[in-house]
Amino acid sequence: MPPKRIPPVPTRPVRLELFDIQGHNGDKPLDYSAFFQFIESLSGRDRQETIADRVVIVPVFNRREGVYFFSAYMGSPGSSILVVDLANGEEELRAVERGKLVATRTVGVIDPKRRLAVVQYVHSGVRAPQIAALFEKLGHSSDDFEGATLEFAPRAANAFRTQLSEFERIQSVSLTLTRPNYDWSDYPDALNGLAADSNAHNVSVEASASRSQALSKTGGVVKVLRELISGHGQRSILKSAEVKGNREGEDFLTSLKLSKLTQTKLANVELSGGLPNGDAVRNAALAYLSGIEEPK
Repeated sequence: MPPKRIPPVPTRPVRLELFDIQGHNGDKPLDYSAFFQFIESLSGRDRQETIADRVVIVPVFNRREGVYFFSAYMGSPGSSILVVDLANGEEELRAVERGKLVATRTVGVIDPKRRLAVVQYVHSGVRAPQIAALFEKLGHSSDDFEGATLEFAPRAANAFRTQLSEFERIQSVSLTLTRPNYDWSDYPDALNGLAADSNAHNVSVEASASRSQALSKTGGVVKVLRELISGHGQRSILKSAEVKGNREGEDFLTSLKLSKLTQTKLANVELSGGLPNGDAVRNAALAYLSGIEEPK
């Protein structure tokens, strides 16, 4: 009798996004180890906030060998589940118990010492910037971190740099930058007077050419963007970036967005109940993080 065939464990690719962590505590660099120790010390119930009609909660935030693993959830309280009977097509609304959510789950890993984070991308789930904003808000409840700011800044993928270089003509550029951990002085000269003298936390820059003209590709805001995404040992300070222009031979505008082309990794993970297994996602995120070369 042939041996019984064991069905393969179902898997699914998940998208893991890489972020540099930038923060301050008043006019000083943030002590990341102490900050995330404080976040860990809070109860899971306290690590939540309501945004519009949705609740964001991080009930799991645990440290292991200096690295923090978290699970964040987003959902609407009081919502019901619509169930359809495939046999007869009848539908049924099933109420969710009070105090529970129909939620999506986002898994991530934070390394305070290296100032790096890897966060799972979930289309309808909580995003990395929302998680950073929640942690920042929680920090303000402590006297030690009442002036803290925290940002997860995405890194541009090689594809972003490649596609930017393919523009024959650039019509407009918009950037949002976050204040570096130490100072603006380590970044392009064009930022120094713009941001450092203003003591700015975030800076938004927009530049547009007239309809018949184009922005300089070797100076101004385009030069700043190229330097920021050069990958030459600097941490990212970009929150967002969008470039509109024409490629050679095209008479229509193409939009290039950083949010679509950040440094990511696709990892195949096992499923549990039809969803990516949380532990498998954490292990994949940790493996990705471990292989990242730390910027200067």
